[in-house]
Amino acid sequence: MTEDEVYAYVQANGFPERVVAEREAARFADDQLCIVPLDDGRWSVYYTERGLRSDEVTVSRLAAARCEVVHRLMTSARACCA
Repeated sequence: MTEDEVYAYVQANGFPERVVAEREAARFADDQLCIVPLDDGRWSVYYTERGLRSDEVTVSRLAAARCEVVHRLMTSARACCA
């Protein structure tokens, strides 16, 4: 499965809640990737663990945030299988 195929699935169905916390759900997330809207219209993508954010990036659109998450998940999956 390619990143494009996974991204198309996410666009149609969203992410599983136990994998990615989006919007308000990210406030209570732990050990998850998060996608959060910022006040200026941009989106923040980060990993949270024990209340600490890591690998945070800011992108201009929700679509770009979802693409970033798909890329991170696919990269992680490839590393596990190598």
